[in-house]
Amino acid sequence: MYSFVQDSEKIRPRLLSPFYNPIMPDVVSFSRADALRRSFKRRFLRSPANRFFSRDSIQKILERAVEIKVEADAGYDISVALYPYGFRFLGQGVLSDGAGRTFSLLHADEGPVQLLYQGGTCRTIQDWRSKVAKIPDDTDNIRSFFNSLRAATQERIALAGTVGFGLWDALWMSFDFPTAVRMLSMDPEAARMIFRYWCSFHAAAAGAMLDAGLKMIVLREHPAGFPESWGMSRILDPFLREYCQELARIVIQRGGMLFLDCDADEMIETDYPAHWGFNGIGPLRFRDLDDLIAAKKSMNDTLILAGLTTLPIFGQIFLEKSLASRLILAQMNDGWLARNGAEESSGFRFTEPGKHRGFVSWIR
Repeated sequence: MYSFVQDSEKIRPRLLSPFYNPIMPDVVSFSRADALRRSFKRRFLRSPANRFFSRDSIQKILERAVEIKVEADAGYDISVALYPYGFRFLGQGVLSDGAGRTFSLLHADEGPVQLLYQGGTCRTIQDWRSKVAKIPDDTDNIRSFFNSLRAATQERIALAGTVGFGLWDALWMSFDFPTAVRMLSMDPEAARMIFRYWCSFHAAAAGAMLDAGLKMIVLREHPAGFPESWGMSRILDPFLREYCQELARIVIQRGGMLFLDCDADEMIETDYPAHWGFNGIGPLRFRDLDDLIAAKKSMNDTLILAGLTTLPIFGQIFLEKSLASRLILAQMNDGWLARNGAEESSGFRFTEPGKHRGFVSWIR
């Protein structure tokens, strides 16, 4: 099935550094964002937080944290980079983002700044119109951010871009899950209005990433939006299929690929991701490499699978070319990689910097 010895019939699958840790889907982590951590301290909270940190200040802190993450991913083939969209202080140690989600700080005096999802800012459609739909257009900033990232990496690593939420996330996480599910049946036109709004946003964001030279666009959906036995993919299909297919057309026509990042069982047990136009799914968690390979062989053959194993893999892995070309191995970069070198930390043997370039043609 696989071996640690390369031969003419086998190649090494690509290695990807995710931005989100599938084990902690409610958490967004930013390395070396201590200025943001300090802003949560009590002495700042005696006055409105926005007196100390404007949206632009927060944006610069978070963008720099993403740059540090990408720099630390040297040695991977692919680094997923988040554009932090619309983060601002609400006060009392709470942040919101442009999708209408709220986050609190997981208290720690050192290490990455971890923001924990707390809920949505909206209770009614009127709330959504006033709090979310009026967030400024960030298309030019997204293009500039990823242009800067690519220039900084000097093409030593392939970048994948995401804004950290998808179409369904943008609805249920800005309200709450029960309210959003009721909206699908009780007020479907309101749900479609929100989906149309975010489809337009994602089309512009993906276009900006493609302008910057990215070839892999990641649409993230929180796995909690697809609880087991609910059949949410089937429920959402009449709403999402049209918009996801539109996004896929935009990306594919320009030589890119659209990935669905959702670690929910439905994503691999149904054909909805393929019907919605995605080129790949993941990273999804698997127990070990055997489980990952078995899942890839059993799923829709048109999809590329990015898989993260809970058991460590040691040594350089080679797979049959037909399998390795449709499989990506994912592994979190926990900071040890940057300090001690990827090979020693992970057990993987990575390519030399700059050797990923074949990935650009491979993903087409």
